[in-house]
Amino acid sequence: MYTFKVTRRFVNFLVAGTRVEVDIPDRCLIFVPEMKSWEGAWKHCITLDADLVVVQASQVKGLADYIKREKNKLKGGKHSNSVLDNTATWVGVRNRKWTDSRPVKYWRDSEPNGTKEQCGSLKEDGKISDERCIKCRFFVCSKSVRFNINTYKKKD
Repeated sequence: MYTFKVTRRFVNFLVAGTRVEVDIPDRCLIFVPEMKSWEGAWKHCITLDADLVVVQASQVKGLADYIKREKNKLKGGKHSNSVLDNTATWVGVRNRKWTDSRPVKYWRDSEPNGTKEQCGSLKEDGKISDERCIKCRFFVCSKSVRFNINTYKKKD
């Protein structure tokens, strides 16, 4: 079950007790702690009527901090601490650009570096790495929030 909470500046997406508070206007986010390939992650997001997260440069640090907090909450559970500490997170980067066709501007040093590495993951330092798409990673989905605001006039 998914519930949405809208606040003045943040859209919070609550899923199974997970709460997101990242300043990405008009978007709902969900951190998914399931290990999937980039394509598997993308398909999972589609089942939620969402896509892998795409962010602006000013939003990357907040997203990386959020992912780190969520991973810390999982420690002691089914995932080993070494997996949680060392695993990057899939985001909406494919073929060295964001899936909305914008170029990626904050690659890690020496990235992109591989011709067979066509998918992008976010590291905890807030930088993007190119990786082989078949690697299994956690991921973040993003969904557009549309509001219908109806106004009613009181009948006299």
